[in-house]
Amino acid sequence: MKELSCPNCGANCDGSYCKECGETTSPKRIGLNFFLSDVLSETLSLEAPLLFTIKRLILNPGKVALEYVRGKRKPYTRPFGFFFLIIGTNYLLSMWLIDSEEVTKMMKELFEAVTSLPAETNLNSYSNDAQITKDRMKELNFLIIPFISLFSWLFFKKSGHNYLENVVLFLFVNGITLFFSIITVLTTLINLKMLIFLGAFVSIATPIYTIWGIVYFHNQKTFWGVVKAIGAYIISMFLFSQAFRLIYNWG
Repeated sequence: MKELSCPNCGANCDGSYCKECGETTSPKRIGLNFFLSDVLSETLSLEAPLLFTIKRLILNPGKVALEYVRGKRKPYTRPFGFFFLIIGTNYLLSMWLIDSEEVTKMMKELFEAVTSLPAETNLNSYSNDAQITKDRMKELNFLIIPFISLFSWLFFKKSGHNYLENVVLFLFVNGITLFFSIITVLTTLINLKMLIFLGAFVSIATPIYTIWGIVYFHNQKTFWGVVKAIGAYIISMFLFSQAFRLIYNWG
């Protein structure tokens, strides 16, 4: 029998599973069957260390996704499980904040401090925007992944990754950006003055982080690779914003 190398720990193996870590020695490529299995049976499976997954994603999201699609899956939380956990936490926190009178009062004070509009106008503006966010939060977070995955796949077809493998990348990337949004919200509850600074930081860091993930995942760490990643990001965000607008107007 041909000796195999474990894609997870690198140990030599002579069977279907690694004797050292238990990882399969012949990982299946991310395809429709694997993808549906991940969605249906592993959505809430968090057997792998969640904190380890978050740490590695913060350091290098493209590397985590690349290792995962190549078969090194045991150390990481499955992408759908990770994304649904984070988006669920973010959604519940957002709903609580939007419905909280105390938070509404805090936002009123912040608007009064940074704008010259009357207090009542600021409060109404915040309430209206918050209600729109509440009504469309699920569409906002779910629609963005198919869009950016599509253009990442189209722009980097030569890398050999299929569309669903690009979806894996953005389940991880978008999950960690939502995680930072949660940290931002929790921090501003302690110190409201941090909202503007942290909000601006997340807004700037998110596209940089996403483009970095695309470049590493497709092994295109060149000037033109970065340009292509920026193009994929800008086009997907533009089309996503148009689709979101149509959904909001339709609803």
